[in-house]
Amino acid sequence: MKYVLLGIIFAFTAISALYTVLTPNLVRSVFGLFFTLFGVGACYAFLGADFLAVVQVLLYVGGIAVLILFAVMLSKNPYRPGIFGSKKRTISAGLISLLIFLTISYFISQIPSPGLSSRSIPLTSEIGGNLLTNYLLQFEIVSVLLLCVLIGAAFIIRKEIKND
Repeated sequence: MKYVLLGIIFAFTAISALYTVLTPNLVRSVFGLFFTLFGVGACYAFLGADFLAVVQVLLYVGGIAVLILFAVMLSKNPYRPGIFGSKKRTISAGLISLLIFLTISYFISQIPSPGLSSRSIPLTSEIGGNLLTNYLLQFEIVSVLLLCVLIGAAFIIRKEIKND
C-alpha cells in the first residue's frame, strides 16, 4: 500500500513538472512549479527525511515559488511563445535528454550502496542544535548575505520603477 501511495506522489510530481514546462501561460507554469516542489517535499516526507521535507516546503514552495509568481505577475506579457521549434528539434532534444538520463542512471546504479544503520541519519533536533551552536557564525553569515540580497533586489526594483 505504501508503494502505491509513493507511486501516486511521484506521478503527481512528474505530471506537475510536465505541466510546468509545457504550458504557455507563465502564471500557470509557476503554479505547476509550486505543485512540483510540493510533490518533492511530499516525497521527502514519505521517505523519512523530515528535515528536508520541511526545508523544501518552507523555502522552495513558500519562498521561491511565491517570489517567482510575484515576478511573473509584474511582467508585461504573461504568455511565452511556443517552446517547441521544429519537429526535428523537438525529437532530437527528447533523444538527447533520454540519453543523458540513461547515462546518469547507469553510473548511479554502479555505485555500491553501503547499508544504512539506524543512527547514520542525524535527527532534526541535532541539525538545529548544530546550526545554533557549532555553526552559529556560518548561519549568521548566510542570514546577513540573504538580507543583503533582499535589500539589493528592492533597490534595483525601486530604480526601475522610478525610470518607468
